[in-house]
Amino acid sequence: MKSSTILLATFLVASAFTREASALTAAEYQSLRQIWKLGYVVGVAHGRALYRGAVSDARETALDGCIPKMSDVEIVDAVAAYLTANPQSAPRPAADVVIAAIAVHCRAN
Repeated sequence: MKSSTILLATFLVASAFTREASALTAAEYQSLRQIWKLGYVVGVAHGRALYRGAVSDARETALDGCIPKMSDVEIVDAVAAYLTANPQSAPRPAADVVIAAIAVHCRAN
């Protein structure tokens, strides 16, 4: 069930934009409706292992242990808190900001 939800969320986010979802900036992410934010973070957080391949450093291992403990809404909230604390991140790719926000949340908890 969770994998089909992730697949659906990834598809919805990719279809919502005429360009690649990874090109979305954090500022553009902030302007999305809540449901689209949820779909975006689910796709990035749970789909990141597909893109990194077999290489996994200490940060990735920590994220692998932390992300399953977070609800999807917690991830959206972590991104919002990160962007509030780091407004200079607005022009960065949203996917990078999502991962950075999760890392900060995981270190704090």
